[in-house]
Amino acid sequence: NGSLNNLDMPSLASIGGDFSISGNAAAGVNMPLLTSIGASLWLNGSNLQNLDGLSALTTIGYELGIWSSALTSLNLTALTSIGHDFALSTNESLVSVSLPALVSVGSGGLEFYNLDAMTQFSLPALTTVAGGFQFNDHAVLSSFDLSALTSVGAGGCLCENPQLANASVQALVDQLVAGGFSGSFTVSGNLP
Repeated sequence: NGSLNNLDMPSLASIGGDFSISGNAAAGVNMPLLTSIGASLWLNGSNLQNLDGLSALTTIGYELGIWSSALTSLNLTALTSIGHDFALSTNESLVSVSLPALVSVGSGGLEFYNLDAMTQFSLPALTTVAGGFQFNDHAVLSSFDLSALTSVGAGGCLCENPQLANASVQALVDQLVAGGFSGSFTVSGNLP
């Protein structure tokens, strides 16, 4: 909807299925009581610059997927679990990702690709990713916080992050091995 300025639903507490924001001109979202989305939260081609209006959101039953959006920051401070996968791709304006309460992501895993402006990435409470871990092609990212991550269900790739030191990437792989991970990770194209 090209004339929609704001998504304002101040009394909405839950969504049983999917919540999709696609091709909208809306600059803001205000859903301060929304605590759960039963299936997926998708942003595709949206003009939203942040999701600060979803500050009470604690659970997403299936997927958090954000593609080709105008987001500059992703700060879902109350979000604790994503049931299947967390996917971010081709968000040229996204500078920071901070989900300080996120503890688990399901069997779909983490898929982060082509976040060329991202300088901050922090998931300090994340302990478990039941699926794979793809973290690729981030042009300026030089550090990340995955300090609690001890379990990844499948292998992955930490590749083509030219400002991210291989030592940081290897420290994450060592942390996972210490937690019992026995799969394989591809590590290449990072800062030597």
